Order: sequence, then structure tokens, then C-alpha cells
Amino acid sequence: IVTVTSEGVPIPFTDVKVAVPGNAAMLYIFTMKPFFGMTLELARSGIFGRVLAAIFARLMCLAFPKEGATPLGWWAMVVWAVVFSWCMLFFDFNINTRKFALLSFAGHFMKYMNPNILLEEDGPFSFNATGVVEREIIGAVIGCSLAVLTTLFPRPLLSLSHAGKVAETLSMELSETWSACEVYMRAGKADYQVFDNVSRKVAHLSKQLVTIRTAIDDAAFEVRVLPARFSKKRKMLESIFGLLRQGYDSVFFVWNSCQGESFEESHREFMDAVGRELSAALDESSKLLRLVVAVALDGRLSSQETKKLRQCIDEAKAAKEALKVAAQKATARIQQGATVDLTQEQNLFFHTCARITNCV
Repeated sequence: IVTVTSEGVPIPFTDVKVAVPGNAAMLYIFTMKPFFGMTLELARSGIFGRVLAAIFARLMCLAFPKEGATPLGWWAMVVWAVVFSWCMLFFDFNINTRKFALLSFAGHFMKYMNPNILLEEDGPFSFNATGVVEREIIGAVIGCSLAVLTTLFPRPLLSLSHAGKVAETLSMELSETWSACEVYMRAGKADYQVFDNVSRKVAHLSKQLVTIRTAIDDAAFEVRVLPARFSKKRKMLESIFGLLRQGYDSVFFVWNSCQGESFEESHREFMDAVGRELSAALDESSKLLRLVVAVALDGRLSSQETKKLRQCIDEAKAAKEALKVAAQKATARIQQGATVDLTQEQNLFFHTCARITNCV
């Protein structure tokens, strides 16, 4: 609820009372993000942008007092507002600082140009501070601090932790997608229900990769605030992301092979010859990928985990060699005396071996 002064005397701009909770609540809403780093970066931009706007508004009041202002003075204030907007757009401020500064200054400017400035009624949470700058700093600090604290309690909401959880889930989903591709390729004919399932899984994997990439990028401010704690973890997540991206690329090419497969007699003969070795290689590569991601996210490698990891690597290498031998024998037998197109089958075999190589 707002009222105009009973005497009808315009209130000087610098004497306007602003309820701090309203200003703080607005900053809280605009700076609140899902994770600590993003919220902290927006809080910095919000405080800096609003303080810049408040300083320019204060200088505007001092340079062009509102009492007794002439038409020329009004135009000078318009030019002042244009200069402020130009400075914010020309200089290398980040986009969030520009938004907070320009929106805040627009509010100050409209109040200043209003011939009858309204005065908010005193409430239990009103704060009577002198000066635009002081009010802006107090409100911005309170609102932004509450937003940052919200992302820290009862537990920190960190972009890197979110990226790690998605990476762990993605490693399992990659294995499921590979298994679905194997089921489709080993069938005697095209099974469109399985094919649609693979298509949905591949599309979901792409979205999950984007989520991980975005979370790692959003953690930049977390790393800047606490480099000793987060820099190594971010570097490890970058490596995990690269491994998962390679796994997605491989399964994407295999999915393309699924689309191009014609299920001729040579295909069934090839898949029958290498089916057991293919299943073993996919199982070992899936187990190795999940173990590598889990150990990397844990950040510690115990002697027991080292032993288990080496055993998984040896088993995966052995499965890859067995698959190579079986595929070479099957190809030589099928193509003996005739030219047979085994492009899609060779593509499946190649990317299965490449998946194990990448994990190792």
C-alpha cells in the first residue's frame, strides 16, 4: 500500500523509504539457481549490477537536483540514462550484470521522473536508510546471501556432484543401449519394437551428455571459489565425460548399422558364429566402464579396487581378442568364393572392440 504525502509536497528522491525485504525478496528470486556455483555467480552479478545502477542514480540526483528542474534539465537526465545504458552495453560486463544494472536503473529513473514520488507506509520490516546506494547494497546483500545459503543447507547443491550422478547413471544406460543393439542385430529379422526402444535410448543418452556438459561448465565458479577442493574433481569429470562421449559415439554408429541392416543369410551366419564372443565382449566392456566411472568419481583407488580393476581390464582384453579371432574366421568363411557385404556386421565388431580399448 502506498500513499502520497498529505501536504502535497514532492518528496526528494534521496528521502524515499524502501522496505528492504521487498528488495531482498526480488534479489533472492532472481539469483536462486539449482546449484551453489550458479547461484553464487548470479549473486555476484546481482550485487555488482544493482550497486552500479544505484551509484549512477545517486550521481544523477546530485548533478541534476529535481527541485526546480528546467526542461533542459529533464533532457539532460534522459541523456544521462542513455549514457548509462551505453556504458553497460559497451564495456565488457557479463550478461547478468547488465540485466540487473539496467533493470534497477530503469526503476530509479522512472521514480526520479515521476513528479509525485510515492512513499511506502512504514511496516514492521521497513528500514529507513539514507541514500539509494545504501538501500541497494543492503537489499542486494540480504537477498543474494539468502539465495546462496539456500543452496548450502541442509547440504550443498553442487554442479559437480550433479554431473557425477548423471555420469554414473549414463554409464549404466550406455550398457543397456548396447545390449538392446545386440538383441536387434542377433535377431533373424527386423524387430521394430526393439528398434524403437534403441532409438529412444540413443536420444536419451544424447540429452544426458548435454546435462553432464552443462553441469561441468556451470561448476566453473565453484572451482574459482574453492580451487583446492573442486579443480581435481572437475578435471576428472572432464575425462569421464570424454569417455562417455566416446561410448555414445560408438553406440550411435552401431545404431546406424541397425538401421542399415537387411538381415540376409550372410548376416545370420556371421552373428551365429560370433554371437557368444560378442555377448562376452559387451558384458566385459560394460562391467569395465561402470567400474572405471565409479572409481573415478570416488577419487580414491584402494589396493582392492586396483586389483579388481586390473582383473577387469585383463578379462576385457581377453574378450576383445576372442571376438577378433571369431569375427576374422567368420568373415573368411562367409566370403570364401563369393563377395558378401558384411559392412554393418564389421561396424558392430569394430565399435565393440573400440569400446573396450577406450575403457582400458
